[in-house]
Amino acid sequence: MLALRGISKEYTSPAGPLRVLQSLDLSLPPGAKVSIMGPSGCGKSTLLAILGGLEAPTSGEYSLDGVNPYALAPAALASFRNRSIGFVFQDHCLLPQLTVLENVLVPTLASPSPDPAAAARARHLLHEAGLRARLDHFPAQLSGGEKQRTAIARALILEPRLLLCDEPTGNLDRASAAAAADLLLSLSGGPRMIIAVTHSAELASRFTTHFTLRDAALYAS
Repeated sequence: MLALRGISKEYTSPAGPLRVLQSLDLSLPPGAKVSIMGPSGCGKSTLLAILGGLEAPTSGEYSLDGVNPYALAPAALASFRNRSIGFVFQDHCLLPQLTVLENVLVPTLASPSPDPAAAARARHLLHEAGLRARLDHFPAQLSGGEKQRTAIARALILEPRLLLCDEPTGNLDRASAAAAADLLLSLSGGPRMIIAVTHSAELASRFTTHFTLRDAALYAS
């Protein structure tokens, strides 16, 4: 369901080409739960950006559910990314002027027609996240862990096939990090794939498949 073939990424610099990723191959089946570790600056976030349809590789092929996102026109790529891929960042990236419920519903606003079931689905996700009493609160009224759990619910509102997490527990204390990891894995069952890049060995251990990114290459670990 997800395949990378010979993915490389280079940037130009005054010193010449800077290769961040080199000839990466990866195949993941439906339901894969993957952690990727590696030192800072090794290209983990760049790899997520490629997987998320945010930054095209310099060379190689990428397909998700049989679709190459980078072969799509810009509007079609944006629609594919919205429907098929969810994102959880280290910073929750909630909109401060919106309530918890409204923040979770933001991804649905890109749909050309309203989804009458979206609000009920958002409430269900927030109940599962332990935020039943926080629906009408604003981000400034939440703890760090509550903000991140809201962000996880937002990433899942459109039921994406692929969930990408960039240091999802990096800003949290140990108890809040454990709660966020529990939520990520409990709500990401079935055929949904989840890929998390992290420096936390504790978080990585919760996943079933493990890789290390170093020297621009991806290694099973």
